[in-house]
Amino acid sequence: MIISKKYVFLLINFVMMTGIMFSVTDFFLGGLGTKFKYVYILYCLVDIISHKERLCSWNLATVFSLLIFYVLAWGFIFKNPIVAVQIAQHRKTMLIYLAMLIPCALEVIHYKCIEEYTLSSGAALLLVLIIQVASHRNEIIFNPVFAVRSFLSHELVRSTFGYLDTNFVGNTCFLIGCVLFMAYIYHLENPLFHSQIRILSVLIGLFVFYIMLCTSSRTPFICMAAFIGGATVIRLSDFIHLSHASIKALRTYVATAIFLLSGLLYITGFWGRIWAGSNRGLNVSRNLPWVPIIGNIWTGMGFVENEAFITDASNNWISAFGVATSSLDMNYLYIYCTTGILGCIVMALILLILGFGLYKNRRLKYGYYYLLLFVVVLFYAFMETILFTYRFWAMMIPYVVLFYGANKERS
Repeated sequence: MIISKKYVFLLINFVMMTGIMFSVTDFFLGGLGTKFKYVYILYCLVDIISHKERLCSWNLATVFSLLIFYVLAWGFIFKNPIVAVQIAQHRKTMLIYLAMLIPCALEVIHYKCIEEYTLSSGAALLLVLIIQVASHRNEIIFNPVFAVRSFLSHELVRSTFGYLDTNFVGNTCFLIGCVLFMAYIYHLENPLFHSQIRILSVLIGLFVFYIMLCTSSRTPFICMAAFIGGATVIRLSDFIHLSHASIKALRTYVATAIFLLSGLLYITGFWGRIWAGSNRGLNVSRNLPWVPIIGNIWTGMGFVENEAFITDASNNWISAFGVATSSLDMNYLYIYCTTGILGCIVMALILLILGFGLYKNRRLKYGYYYLLLFVVVLFYAFMETILFTYRFWAMMIPYVVLFYGANKERS
């Protein structure tokens, strides 16, 4: 039996995603994971060249062009000599990242295999998570009460399970949780699983939920809950078949409830405690004043990775810029500090074009779920540097999904 090219792509994608995830853990791969990235890129490019039809719609072509321009302009033209070495390294890795992300999206669009792509990628993340948790069982908080208390506390007990950072574990759990719910939606549209698989999916969901408690990663947890909650509302509205007027009224009630709840949490100081506990205030106070001094407000301080801003005892509390900056976990502030006002404009154009495409396609298959995912990712970026960057490689998965959803020519 001859395996179709679509399934060859999915298999290579599974292996590649597994290698990428192991690269952010203590699992030893050597240079194998890095080398396989080039194999993946080469296969996708060769396969894309063989396609005779148009690759994607104009809006996606514009998004891809702007992403490439963003990296080339700030990687070669708007360079700060103070961090020239860091810019060169970041530029190289970003180009590799885009060389993986864009062809992968084009392959998924061509084969119309968004369900298979999501499931194969999620399976790779789950495999790595299970291996890491199994090999670091001593980090599991077995007492549920203590796990919840740790998650809500300011003095957190954070398990890493062999990942480089707890945020990598949280991001992995966020993505697996979203994939599990999307798998459920896919199953409703076109039955994919037997009842035993559905039971297994529930058990996996509970496992992922508990691991998130052990890591105390609040932002991924909130984002996963927001996606699953929003997707549940969308599913119920489809299931009940509400009238257009009823749907508008429901949206108004939900928006009002969210507004009132947010106001209540602000008045009671809940958001203030979350902000204080996250240390995100240092992102603003330690970094923002240096932008016009080290660089300029129009083109930023230099197109570097987030690590270049970190100061700790290992580098005598001096960053790559020679001053005491702080890690930039707030993505929008990171864009401004590294690429300035012009960079913010380019990134805003990318997000607007992508968001408009998703909104136009909202009535197509899975359209509302893709639009919801886009909103959740934008919220996620308030607290983590995740927008179109290799810092969290696994975020390729939702971006490929969003590119597919925004493509004007999809059925």
